[in-house]
Amino acid sequence: MKGKAVGLITAHSWIGMSTPVINTAIYLADQGYQVDIFMNESKFVEEDLGIKKPQFENPNINVVSTIQKKKISLVEKGIAFFTGLKPADVRFVRNFRKNPKRKKYDFFIGYDLRGLARAAVLSFFSKTPFIFHSLELEKPNSFSYFDKKRAQKSLLSISQDEIRCDLLSLIFSLNREKVMISYNSPLGNKMLEKKNYFRETFSIPENKVIVLASGGLAKSHYIDKLLETVKDWPDEFVLVLHGWIPKKPLENEIRAYVKEFPNKIYLSTNFFSYQDKFELYQSVDIGLILFAHSDDFNVKYAAGSAGKLFDFFKVGVPIVANNVPGMQDWVVGKSCGVVFNEDIELVKCLQEVNENYDYYARNSSMQFDKYEFTNSYKLILNRIEDKLNLPISEITKEKVIN
Repeated sequence: MKGKAVGLITAHSWIGMSTPVINTAIYLADQGYQVDIFMNESKFVEEDLGIKKPQFENPNINVVSTIQKKKISLVEKGIAFFTGLKPADVRFVRNFRKNPKRKKYDFFIGYDLRGLARAAVLSFFSKTPFIFHSLELEKPNSFSYFDKKRAQKSLLSISQDEIRCDLLSLIFSLNREKVMISYNSPLGNKMLEKKNYFRETFSIPENKVIVLASGGLAKSHYIDKLLETVKDWPDEFVLVLHGWIPKKPLENEIRAYVKEFPNKIYLSTNFFSYQDKFELYQSVDIGLILFAHSDDFNVKYAAGSAGKLFDFFKVGVPIVANNVPGMQDWVVGKSCGVVFNEDIELVKCLQEVNENYDYYARNSSMQFDKYEFTNSYKLILNRIEDKLNLPISEITKEKVIN
């Protein structure tokens, strides 16, 4: 019997920090699949932002990166016009089909609308079923007729939490029963041992409470507003900003704050792989989850899709967050931290968590096992294999029974 194979189709260049794609690849490879990840290659992302292509120990995972050439042919433009594709996606499909060594896949997973578009067109030619995995939530009427039809033709659709699944089905007129949750959570076991990466790197004294804001250091993640509060923080708290800064003006602003508060704010921009990043989370005392108040659905309803939420669960770090839709349920409802409405309340929240640290830390760590990646994805894979009459993965079958 031939081995099972799946193509993970993206049009992104930042897959090195896209844990949903990385974890899906690792999980499916562990279930016996040959996994190919298709991604764009970007000098800016790799060199300027420092986000490297993912590296995998499992030989059954292969990363195929495509360099996006600027020159688009008239043929590609014409096909794009009549199909609702981007010209670069037309080129991807043409090059994919020209490859004499391409595999016969059991199914494709298309990530976001452009990955969906690529997967859907490949499905049309190869009769291979495809799944739509939505990472970025679209606003109603912000996409094309073709996007909507492609989403509706997918075997299943996936999003990160209950709210986003409900919205996805509503926005694209999908059958809600065919929209499944894959939590943006890590794989593996809890990692509760404390580390000292930031204390050693920045010579932060032991008596300081390290507060971490991680990921994309952008206004959509409330970084500009957060910096404005630091002047009011008590002496025992220090802020570490770790991640990448997509906008130069904000980078200049951040560096100005670091210079103004040299023993209060620390900036860390080194890239850590998905295997190594937990040393950073183990090296902090309180984790921040902040989002701008926005009409952008992807930001407005980001509470349950934030990977850092589950990263903090994994290492047992308490959380301070601002009150965007769903955040109360995730943080206060699980007694793993506190949520503030007004920026002026942030200091009191930090103090509340610090004074009752063991309580919040214990409750944070208690959440992880329930939301660990395989616990949601095994149900998705089981549904896919059942629909496609594929051999049920042995590990999946065992976990579902147990």
